[in-house]
Amino acid sequence: MDIYYNKDDSYNKKPVVVYIYGGIWFLGEKTLYSKLGEFLNELGYVGVIPNYVQFPFGHLDDMVYDIGNSLAWIYNNIDKYGGDNQNIIVIGHSSGAHLTALGLFKSTLGLKGIGVNSITQHYPPIKKAILLGGPFDFDAYSYHTRVMGESVENSKFEAFASFILGSEQSCPTDILKEYSDHSINYLGAEHFTIVHFSEDQTVPKSIALGLYEQMQRVGNTSVDLYIAEGFSHTGVTEGVMTGEENAKEALFNIINH
Repeated sequence: MDIYYNKDDSYNKKPVVVYIYGGIWFLGEKTLYSKLGEFLNELGYVGVIPNYVQFPFGHLDDMVYDIGNSLAWIYNNIDKYGGDNQNIIVIGHSSGAHLTALGLFKSTLGLKGIGVNSITQHYPPIKKAILLGGPFDFDAYSYHTRVMGESVENSKFEAFASFILGSEQSCPTDILKEYSDHSINYLGAEHFTIVHFSEDQTVPKSIALGLYEQMQRVGNTSVDLYIAEGFSHTGVTEGVMTGEENAKEALFNIINH
């Protein structure tokens, strides 16, 4: 992982923002997001961007396992870099948002994965989880096309995802549907912010709304739905990396919402 911090100011404990990048589970690498890490540091956070295994070298539970190990390491070691392990914010984007939600849910609910890297212990305490444009429910793509008569960019996403992810429990929304009303008090973070981008042509709003409604239904988890107006699926993250002020302001507002 790459850690963005001020070496001369490491004795001050600052909140930590961990960014889990997206890329359809097989694209992406931590150094591509160096500008975003630097921006987080400029905002007064210790920024952390970990890598994780991707398809075809690993399947879904391997990715979740790697992210969990990264968060555990951060929790146990970030004080050496001036970070406060009691104030960890995790931001996941796109497939990274899906993995963030899935890992928090499965670890908290004690759901095991498949293969060697089954989840057997909890993720560390997370203050806030911010989920940017995540595909949380693959069924919704087929529903969107069938019922609404609109084909979104990833309308064949369900079949694609089920092939590369290789897990029976791959959708955060579907996992929650298995639980009764008001049966869960905690889902891995003190607060969740589910973000939908108003101009997103990849992930329809119904997916963000579906997860939000299920989280509200199953328990007392603190969660809100945030609409980022005027941005496409990658507009905020790519905008921050290219220095666009409106994207920087949008990310700042999302973190502080």
